[in-house]
Amino acid sequence: MVGLKQHCIRKQAGKQAEPHTSVDESKQHFIQHTRSVSEREEASSNFELPEHIREELALHEIHDLKSIFSALDTDQDGFLNYYGIKMALFGLGFISEDCDMDRPLKLFELTGNTGIQLRMYSLTQFIELIIALQRSGTDRLDTIAQAFRYFDTESAGRISLTTLEKLTAQVGMELRNEDLVNMIEKADQDGDGFVDQTEFTDIMLRTNLFE
Repeated sequence: MVGLKQHCIRKQAGKQAEPHTSVDESKQHFIQHTRSVSEREEASSNFELPEHIREELALHEIHDLKSIFSALDTDQDGFLNYYGIKMALFGLGFISEDCDMDRPLKLFELTGNTGIQLRMYSLTQFIELIIALQRSGTDRLDTIAQAFRYFDTESAGRISLTTLEKLTAQVGMELRNEDLVNMIEKADQDGDGFVDQTEFTDIMLRTNLFE
């Protein structure tokens, strides 16, 4: 009787020690499937872009530019206006605060007959403009430094969330607070809640759009 009881206890203990492999495997399969679908969707959306863009830029560079475009496309209609393009180019360090936008847009021949301030730009046109500016050999470090000084409105040597909120409001960009928080967190390497010039320059260069 005692032997049977001990046998049952050992059997139950053995069962408790067994891992729930079927659940774990299903969970892992779901994660892998979700990741695979996401990667396929990303790759599929890239095929909507011209082949020369897919050959010119790496997948992560295209992804970064798409994210920037989407963040500035506040009404999500798939286009940026003149001011959205200017904000993007300035934020990426391609132009300075007082830059005449005629020059970069004429470089890409996007002025059109209706005037540059009325033109709407698609994602493809935006990426092609970035590629054209890359090839133009702009002094990007100097432009990034100028961009930082523009964002650093209080000359404190750092950019805060409050500063970003004020600047985006001034230029009419209706970005969500969580988007601005993500911008700060992505660049804030020491976790102090601010972005100094070194961190700002680093995040700009790490996009690989300035090499």
